[in-house]
Amino acid sequence: MEISQFERLMCLHNMIRDGRYPSSQTIQKYFNVSTRTAHRDIHILKNLYKAPLAYDPVKHGFYYTVEGWSLATAADSRAKLLVSLLD
Repeated sequence: MEISQFERLMCLHNMIRDGRYPSSQTIQKYFNVSTRTAHRDIHILKNLYKAPLAYDPVKHGFYYTVEGWSLATAADSRAKLLVSLLD
């Protein structure tokens, strides 16, 4: 069963939060998605949700530079902004 992009982003967030340092290749294999989709998911986290993401070349994966950052909070803030723009 295919999962939605947001579900993938939530799983990816949990991996990063838990200190698992996922890479693009990890994302591809874990979610069975293309390289392009893996890169897009990272791009969305960084640019749309403003995740404080960085790549660790030693551990070959992504991590948060700010402890305690939450995708759910960022998504809620983004939703509130969109609603305010529509009013």
